Amino acid sequence: MRSHFQGDLSAGQFANKLIQIGDGKVPEDPLTGVIIMPCGQIVNSPDELLSKVYPNIQQNFKDQDWFSHGVILASRNNVAEKLNVTIQKQLPGLCNGTRLIVKKLMQHVIQATVLTRWTNGEDVFIPNTDHFLRQHHTIQENTVPFETVFCHANKQVKGPVSWDCWYRLADTMLFSWACSRVAKEENLFVQTPNGTAKNVVYHIALR
Repeated sequence: MRSHFQGDLSAGQFANKLIQIGDGKVPEDPLTGVIIMPCGQIVNSPDELLSKVYPNIQQNFKDQDWFSHGVILASRNNVAEKLNVTIQKQLPGLCNGTRLIVKKLMQHVIQATVLTRWTNGEDVFIPNTDHFLRQHHTIQENTVPFETVFCHANKQVKGPVSWDCWYRLADTMLFSWACSRVAKEENLFVQTPNGTAKNVVYHIALR
């Protein structure tokens, strides 16, 4: 569990809270079925969430290390896309992503720097590829196979990108998994109404 990797005294307390969530042992309201968030910091709006995860982005967007330490998890693709567009509008010129920073644009290749922990700082070259769009007829399109991302839908995240700071936007599924992406409780920010959330746990699977 990421909270144990840092070796600080609060990690054990945070780990116990995550276990309580994962085991479905956080008391629920009998009428609404929601729980009071036992960990993390509650934010009240998408704008507040963005300011916590990416503070002073207009000044910091060129810092590779700064970008590699935070990301937002959202429950749905359309929510993630909306937040990504909001962040992109704050950046001058061509946008930067949380996993890659574009260094050079060429006619058929993009040169970018990787931001993930294990290969942080490594340069990669991404070529144009052919995509086939099927509507009333097939259209062949030659494009670069990635888009700018500051916010991920939960289901799109595979493995750790950083084990320092992860953030999430509250949803009803994968709740304990999303909370456990962060190593320190102080770096977990949750946007959720009144500090409550649904915690869907299938107890029969835990027996």
